[in-house]
Amino acid sequence: MAQMLFRYKNNVRVDPDKDRQGSYKKGYPVSIKPDGWYEGNPNWAQSTYADKTKWFVVDVTDATVEELQTYIRDWKDSFDYEILSATPATGRYTVRVFETNVSTSGLNTMTQAKVGSFLNRWRCSNISATTNSVQFDFSLWDAVRSEGFWELNLLIQYPIEFVLVSYSATTGIGEIRATVPIALRPEIVTRRIIDRGGTIISAIHPVYVFEIERSDILQKFRADVKMWAERIYKRRQFYLTEAQADAIHAMGGYIQRTKGQLLAELRNGLDD
Repeated sequence: MAQMLFRYKNNVRVDPDKDRQGSYKKGYPVSIKPDGWYEGNPNWAQSTYADKTKWFVVDVTDATVEELQTYIRDWKDSFDYEILSATPATGRYTVRVFETNVSTSGLNTMTQAKVGSFLNRWRCSNISATTNSVQFDFSLWDAVRSEGFWELNLLIQYPIEFVLVSYSATTGIGEIRATVPIALRPEIVTRRIIDRGGTIISAIHPVYVFEIERSDILQKFRADVKMWAERIYKRRQFYLTEAQADAIHAMGGYIQRTKGQLLAELRNGLDD
């Protein structure tokens, strides 16, 4: 068996985005513990969480903690991609990125505000937005010279001169010469190139010649968008309604439910 702790009193932040992303609201599940951890535990009885003006407990009689974990997760962004067109000869792609965790009514749709600054970091161009998608042009040559590729604002602190020595549309391999400021430490440059999938041909500071394959650049871009742009939309995806929370509070802030009963009562934000 397992016990789920729910918020009864709304937690509120002044900033509306931070409030939606970080505040526990009435009916939000907070955590799950083994049977007897909340009700019946002397330490629990002495804690602030025992204040039933702020919290209530649902004792799930036939489920383990592990079986219920998915129901206390945040509602997060989840992006996917579609390459609309590709020109291998120039290393240019037209890409559409869209949100998959959108509710029935359209909550948490993809917008240009979500990814615009990120796309600018990668020197994407022709950025435009439609319903739940953002379309843009992604150039391998622009990307490999971008702040997004090099990270840590390296190109702002230390302007680097890039020369495309060669590019094969067949293999997707480009050879690039980068001339960096003398003040930029060599180990930083070599680490950046290797971390991003490049192979150093020569490194005579301040001039570095390296090869990189287009799939490595695209892989870095995709990994970066997940890390940088996919964020929490709402503090919880699953919840009990305020009316349900009030009903449990009226019964003393503690009820028992089977897993089936609880799941029938829990709402999924994606259905809103």
